[in-house]
Amino acid sequence: MGYYALAGKEQDKRLKCVLKTYMQTDINKRRDYVKTLSLGTVERAMGQLPHILPDYMLVFAVPILAHDPEFTSHLMINQLKVIQQCLWFILEPLITKNEYYCYGFYKNLIERMKSHKDALKPEDNNMNYKLWAVCDLAMNVIYTKTTNFDMKEFPSETRIPTMYFKRADELLANTRNYLPAEMQINMSSPKGKGSLHNAHSVSERPQRRAKSKQQKEVGIGPNETDARPAEASETRIQLPGLEEEIEEPPAKRALRESDKVNK
Repeated sequence: MGYYALAGKEQDKRLKCVLKTYMQTDINKRRDYVKTLSLGTVERAMGQLPHILPDYMLVFAVPILAHDPEFTSHLMINQLKVIQQCLWFILEPLITKNEYYCYGFYKNLIERMKSHKDALKPEDNNMNYKLWAVCDLAMNVIYTKTTNFDMKEFPSETRIPTMYFKRADELLANTRNYLPAEMQINMSSPKGKGSLHNAHSVSERPQRRAKSKQQKEVGIGPNETDARPAEASETRIQLPGLEEEIEEPPAKRALRESDKVNK
């Protein structure tokens, strides 16, 4: 199934659509077969999952794209963009509208691939750099297109085919990014999705609202133990028979006094 990735380079839209339909049919049949396996013994199902799950299509697509004759350098941006299109061609049906999608599985799968060298040319640094750059591109696509980052368990452990990958014992954790700076993604937080490395300026980052400093309450009276009275409300309570003359306009007060005399 890894050869489906080469369809991402197809210029004929009709032919590309046909290839996408074939790939989707292949994915659906494999998922249906996995469901039937789950009805049997667990040991038998777990042993066959790495050979059947369509998600492992990525493991075979990475070396195929890395050995593409048109891919000559891991620093050529125009070539990397073509590889990225090929990766998205196969990853789109695996990521979108997939109830079994697991971000943690793909992340672990790519990290394990980067801890290996190319099986055909293990001593060729240029070949290994291209292989690892394709892994970084795959991680870029997965990270930018993922909406659910739950690290839930996947029904199968990640396995790397030794026919295409050679274990690099000296590489405990290959965390270096082999892409040009223009194509690196800031993965420090989910909010940085889709942003290029170092593309964020300070002003573009979401600013936290500054909390206003609350004035410390100071009591009154001896030892400042009594609370201050609250501010008076504009609403006034008037009792029957009592009239408040404070702040009454003089004209209104004179009119009221004349009414009393006339009565």
